[in-house]
This record gives sequence, C-alpha cells and structure tokens, in this order.
Amino acid sequence: MTSLRLPPPKVPTTGQREVLFHEGRSFVVFNIDGQLHAIEDECPHAGAALCTGRLAGHVIQCPAHGLRFDVRDGAMPGNPGLRVSVIPVRRDAEGLFLEVADKGHVAGSQCAN
Repeated sequence: MTSLRLPPPKVPTTGQREVLFHEGRSFVVFNIDGQLHAIEDECPHAGAALCTGRLAGHVIQCPAHGLRFDVRDGAMPGNPGLRVSVIPVRRDAEGLFLEVADKGHVAGSQCAN
C-alpha cells in the first residue's frame, strides 16, 4: 500500500477534480458537494481515461464509450460486476492522502494536470 499526498492547495474545491500520477498510473479526485472521492483514472472496459468524463451527481461517464460508474463505490449502474477501482482517501492538515494498492504497471492518463 502506498500513500499518495495531494498538498492542500491542490485538493479540489467543490465541483472540481484533480489528477495525480504515480509510477505510470493515474488517479482522479473529485470534490462533490464537499465530499472527496478518488478513483483510478482508467475505464475497466477499454482503459480510457475517465478524468475528462462528464460527471452527473456521483456518476462519471467514460468519454470513450459512454459507460458510467459511481465514484462512491466504483459500480456501473445496472451492472455492478463491472467496476472502476475506488481509492480510499483521508484528509488532514498536511493535505489529502490516497491509499493506493500496489500493482503492476498501468497505462498513464491522457489528461494533463
């Protein structure tokens, strides 16, 4: 398990998102009504970056093929067997920390920071 730190100035404000990169992987943090949620920035269908997808409530839509995932639990509405990886987050005075499980190399994001 690796803790990735997002310093306070980079923590997204309400309605915003922020992308982090670590060892060939990317993660996106959403601030939805003051609640922070993080997912791996990769659609499980074909690997497209989710960071530029349309967010409606808690549901992100993949810009490549239109699949939708709830950022709270990673599940695809109507098909909970297909999921995006949800990343646990914790916040303190030093910033936001993403608790990332170690795994093999994953293609990087197509989004710029």
